[in-house]
Amino acid sequence: MKSICIKTNNSQIIDYLLDNLQTLNLSDVYISTSSFKIYSNIIAHYKGHNLDFFLNCISSIVTNAIIIFYEDIIIKNIIKNDFFYFNTSEQETIKAITLSSSITDSATYFYNYNCIFNSLIEYFSEHKSLILNGFVTFRLKSYISSLEDLVSCCVNKFIVNKEYEELIDILRLYISTKTSISKECAEVHLIYINNTKSILVDKEKKIISLPFNKDFKEKFVSDISFSNNDYIFNTLIEISPQKIHVHLVNSEIDEFINTLKLIFEDRIVFCYDCNICKIYKLNSQNLDF
Repeated sequence: MKSICIKTNNSQIIDYLLDNLQTLNLSDVYISTSSFKIYSNIIAHYKGHNLDFFLNCISSIVTNAIIIFYEDIIIKNIIKNDFFYFNTSEQETIKAITLSSSITDSATYFYNYNCIFNSLIEYFSEHKSLILNGFVTFRLKSYISSLEDLVSCCVNKFIVNKEYEELIDILRLYISTKTSISKECAEVHLIYINNTKSILVDKEKKIISLPFNKDFKEKFVSDISFSNNDYIFNTLIEISPQKIHVHLVNSEIDEFINTLKLIFEDRIVFCYDCNICKIYKLNSQNLDF
C-alpha cells in the first residue's frame, strides 16, 4: 500500500484537491482528511498494483493546483522584489501580461508544468508527506527561475508598449498643431496593398511625391520601425491631411494601418470596394514602387 499525505491550510486548495482526487479513475484508492492546528491533511491511500500510474495521477493534480493557486503569487512577488521601481498599476499590468504569457505560450507552459510534475514524481517516490507551501518554496527552483525569466521578458514588452504609446501621443499632438500643406493634400488616398506595396495620391488622384524628411525621422521614429512604409508614414505626418481615404486592396488591417488609426483617429476613412480598390486589386501584382 502507498499513502500520500498533502498538507496545506488553504481552504481553496483543499477543496480543489479533494474534488479532483475524487474523480481519479483508479480502483483501490481511498481518500481521507484530518485537520490539525497548523495544517489540514489530505491523504490518498492506494492498495492497487499500478503504483506508477497512481503517482502520475496524484502529481498531475497537485501540479495543476500549484499553477492555479501559486503562480499568481510567485509572479507578484518576483515583480515586487525585482521591479519595485514600477508603480502599483504598472506592476499589475506586468503581472497580467506575464500570467497571460504563461498560459498562451505553449512552450513556456509545458516547460513549467513538467518542472513541477517531475519534481513531484521524484518527491513522492521517496516521501509520504508533502507540505505544499514548503515544497513550492524550496523544491521548485527551476520553475521559479523560469517564471523570473518570463517576468523579465514581459517587463521588456511592457516598456516597449509604453514607449510606443508615448510615441503615438507625441505624433497625435504633433499633427493636431499642423494644417495641411496644400488644398490638394487636405484630402488624400492611401492605396494599401500590403506592407511593401502602397501608394499615396491627392484628391485629384495625382501621386504625392514629397522628399523623405530625415530630421523628422531622427527626431520621432529613429528607434521604432513602422514596417516598410516609413516613406508613406512620414509623408502623411508631414502633409497632415484632414481626411485619409485608406483603400484596403487586400482587405487587411495590419500593424501599420493600426498605427495610422491611432495617430489620425477620425481622419481615417476605410474603403474596400470603390473603383480605385477594384483597379488596384486587378493590378496589385504588377505594382512597382
